[in-house]
Amino acid sequence: TVYVDQTNGDDGNDGASTDTAVKPLEAAAGKLTPKAEGGSVETNRIVIVGKYERLRSAEGDSGNGKGIFGDHPVPATLTGDDSAGGILTHDEETTSANDYPLYLHDDILFESIELQCNHIYANGFNLTIGESVNTKPTSPKLYLYGYGNSTFGSDSASANITVKSGRYVRINGYIRSQSAGINCSGRSSFVTVEGSAAVDLLVAGSANGAIENANVDINVKGGKVETLLGGNQGFNDVYPPYSGSTKIRVEGGEVDNLYCAGSGRNTSAPTFSGKLDVNVSGGKVKRLYGSGSAAYVLAGSEAKVSVTDHGEVTDLFAAGKGWETTLNPSQSEWEVVEKFGSFSGNETITVSGNAVVANIYASGEGYSGSTKYEGTKANAYLDGNVTINMEGGTVTGNVYGGGKGIAAEGYEQCARVTKDSKVEVNIAGGIVKGNVYGGGDVADVLGSASVALSGGTVQGKVFGGGKVSDVEGSTSVTLSGATVQGNLYGGGEEGTVKGSTTVNVQNGTVNSSVYG
Repeated sequence: TVYVDQTNGDDGNDGASTDTAVKPLEAAAGKLTPKAEGGSVETNRIVIVGKYERLRSAEGDSGNGKGIFGDHPVPATLTGDDSAGGILTHDEETTSANDYPLYLHDDILFESIELQCNHIYANGFNLTIGESVNTKPTSPKLYLYGYGNSTFGSDSASANITVKSGRYVRINGYIRSQSAGINCSGRSSFVTVEGSAAVDLLVAGSANGAIENANVDINVKGGKVETLLGGNQGFNDVYPPYSGSTKIRVEGGEVDNLYCAGSGRNTSAPTFSGKLDVNVSGGKVKRLYGSGSAAYVLAGSEAKVSVTDHGEVTDLFAAGKGWETTLNPSQSEWEVVEKFGSFSGNETITVSGNAVVANIYASGEGYSGSTKYEGTKANAYLDGNVTINMEGGTVTGNVYGGGKGIAAEGYEQCARVTKDSKVEVNIAGGIVKGNVYGGGDVADVLGSASVALSGGTVQGKVFGGGKVSDVEGSTSVTLSGATVQGNLYGGGEEGTVKGSTTVNVQNGTVNSSVYG
């Protein structure tokens, strides 16, 4: 442990106590053990006494400086003094969000300290914001990045960000921005949120530009995340696609909105291409979308969404929302507004264990707010294959083999299931307190619909068709072991089925009536 006192310290001191503290952080780092010789954040500890003002010039342009440890980059824990406290700040008054970045040159753990900083770039190292870190003086201006501003910042193949306290406007798994895009092949990123940390926005990729060959793991174990993106966030006219693999685990805490494909912003909306693996085993997610707000999933992608153990999700959509209020697409993107929030690919949704979900939809939600784009009236659709497997747990509302949709004139194509799509609703266990529909809520199914009930209990009714929506093709309901307490219908509740209806009762129980 080395003590640093910028006001009263002296480079001639040994740094062993507050009374013999050294003056600069560089001197403290010189007394610690480098990583190559076995040093780590557990063995290297720097205690800051009072306020320490770091030099902006030490960071150089875009992080090409030597950083706060100068010629002695070492892994270390930076903490405040128990009696005098500790503040890591900068030497001039902040004038913009770009003024005072901090670039890591080795692993760092902050704990029990007041952290005044705008942007922290981990540069591929391990960045941990531990317990009792106060970020309020700069809130809402603190941003974290797994790698650099527009480059990786080092040869490291793995970045790791963990936040246990403090508030963050945005955390990016990879970089901040790169208009030319960046290939992440061979480089992974891990982000963990726990404790009392509060994150406004968590982005798997970047906030501007393309991310290729991504490999990102996001774990929410506690704290609060307002919005979580499994892909990129758009920004300017640069096309911001995301390709690769994203794994998201929610084990505790709260997530308000989880958009697997990403989110549009300003003049662009991202696409997602690759593999998505989302598991909610604890905590609560209010709204989970298999696609994005305005971002959308391309054909050939694979998604697996599961709610297990004690996980809780309010509304679960296989596709997306269809719009983002911060978006104003450039003219070049007007023609793709109708794709916003869509899902093209294969997706499996599974509910098991003691999980609780309010409603499940096999397509999107739709957006009815005011925009100047007609495409928002026909987006957030499914153009792929979705399988809904209920193996356990409880659905407190309804299960839909189609989308939610918008009940307004002109929105008839919103959140639809396209003709060539295939949706299977399989109830094999658990309890559905509401109804099960082969079709959608308001949104139409342009192809066929099927429901299979082999176990579990449906306390409401079962419909081969939709609630209000129509099914253009045929419907099929097969009962081979479940208990249906209400009626069972081959058709819809209010919507029509324009093709044939088939009801096949092989086994199981219907406590009321069966209608073909």
